[in-house]
Amino acid sequence: GSQVEYIPNDMCNGMTKLTKIVIPAKVKVIGNNAFRGCVGLEKVEIPSSVDSIHSSAFYNCSGLTQVVFNEGLQYISNSVFQNCSSLTNVVLPTTLETLGSSAFEGCSNLTTVQLPASMSSIGNNAFIGLKKLVSITCVGDRKDITTMGNIGDGAFRDCPELREVQIPEGIRAICFGALSWNQNLQSVSLPTTLDSLGLSVFYNDGKLKEIIIPENVRHIGETTLYC
Repeated sequence: GSQVEYIPNDMCNGMTKLTKIVIPAKVKVIGNNAFRGCVGLEKVEIPSSVDSIHSSAFYNCSGLTQVVFNEGLQYISNSVFQNCSSLTNVVLPTTLETLGSSAFEGCSNLTTVQLPASMSSIGNNAFIGLKKLVSITCVGDRKDITTMGNIGDGAFRDCPELREVQIPEGIRAICFGALSWNQNLQSVSLPTTLDSLGLSVFYNDGKLKEIIIPENVRHIGETTLYC
């Protein structure tokens, strides 16, 4: 079997005719831009050996309809699946701890996302502007997170069909406008680890009927609940 542990940066960048890849079972890291712009690629399976996917690895793989994640992946960097406009649903592995900025921005047909029940951070604009996104839910058992982090600015902003959001345990702060301009959002579940709600987090979310603020929250920013 293959002994390859690292897929190099730019390995298949711009190979528009590529339709299939098999990532060897011992690969630990997928490099920057490794499969960027492979618009003919339809399905990818990330083996359990992979613990990190680096920036823009699958950026603009517009024909990609399915990504199968196996347990073991811990880190998805910035813009990894940005503009993968044929993806319709994503189930992230329960081992994932960090999701980078703009990771799924531009995935215009994405309707459902399943996050791990516990994770430490979700970057700025990770799911911003997804017009068909309906639900973000958490799956799996909660696990101990050694480093708690944030949900970044605008992470779930401007998703007009979004109805339900569950925020994983391990998130300490929800930053500026992270859930704003979601006019059909009706249900939000906040984690017990939360201690800060930033500016305008729920701005213009006019259909929200109830928000239960966890008892550990010490800071709520201006216009956070301006609905």
